[in-house]
Amino acid sequence: MRARRRARKLTCGETVPVAIRRALASIRLPVRALDARRFYDEACRKGSATGCYRLGWLDENKAPDRTLSLYQDACAKGSAAACAGQARLLEKQAGARRSASRS
Repeated sequence: MRARRRARKLTCGETVPVAIRRALASIRLPVRALDARRFYDEACRKGSATGCYRLGWLDENKAPDRTLSLYQDACAKGSAAACAGQARLLEKQAGARRSASRS
């Protein structure tokens, strides 16, 4: 068994060689690294429920209002994960308001 090399962070657009092995066949391909935020934003703008959900998930702690909007959009498009995320975020916001009013 070969020792694994330590992973390094890739920059967006960087091309790295990837080996795909299956049974006795092997192929090496150059693969370009993507910026997840840009990728999901484009997918969301093109109507992908999963793209909207995952874009919201990336920003859930940083921009909860934007995330809620993205989750609502994705939920309306049929993403069960986005509906659950929307409920979780609304519950979290309601809990924060309750504890703020007790203080």
